Amino acid sequence: MLTHLINTFTPSATPSALLVIGKFGTTNHVLHLLPENGTIERFNLTTPSSTTTFRYSGAIEQTREEIGAVTLHVGDGETADSFLDDVET
Repeated sequence: MLTHLINTFTPSATPSALLVIGKFGTTNHVLHLLPENGTIERFNLTTPSSTTTFRYSGAIEQTREEIGAVTLHVGDGETADSFLDDVET
């Protein structure tokens, strides 16, 4: 939480990576990887459906690359958060 607050007021010039599950106009589950210090942040964010560029706490999307697709099987209890738990560990 403190890292998130610090990043809000002093955005890094070093590139980072976001793993976003969701679509614009819905709740997005986000895993934010900061390679310069190894920090991993997680948060949920709702964006308007008219949004085309990701913006959050001073961070602005510069490029986007789809690296894959994930299908979550809701019937077996899998959620976006449990998937991000697996990715984070």
